[in-house]
Amino acid sequence: MATKTRTSRRLVGGAATAALLSAVAPAAAVAQSADRIDAIEQQIHGMETELRQLKAELRQSRAEAARSRAALHQAQTAAAQAVASESKSRGRRRAGSGSRRGAADAAGRAAEARAARCADRR
Repeated sequence: MATKTRTSRRLVGGAATAALLSAVAPAAAVAQSADRIDAIEQQIHGMETELRQLKAELRQSRAEAARSRAALHQAQTAAAQAVASESKSRGRRRAGSGSRRGAADAAGRAAEARAARCADRR
């Protein structure tokens, strides 16, 4: 009878160990899955932060480009007006040949046309 009891205990102990291992194995897998999910969520958070930074840099670059375009347009307009003004004043000072006056007028008209095109681009 003693051997029967020992054998029964071994069987019961083995079954208990098997049940414990079968319960621990899924728990370990769940823990690993949770750790992986946490790691992935951290990566996503890092990528979202980086994306926000890149978007802010892009907005800043676009604003700077717009300011540069506006400054360029303003400089082109001022230069065209200066050329037109100079051409008109040359034409007034020279009462000489008609071809010179015609060239100055043409240059003035061209400068005014450039200024108008710049204004249209706005």
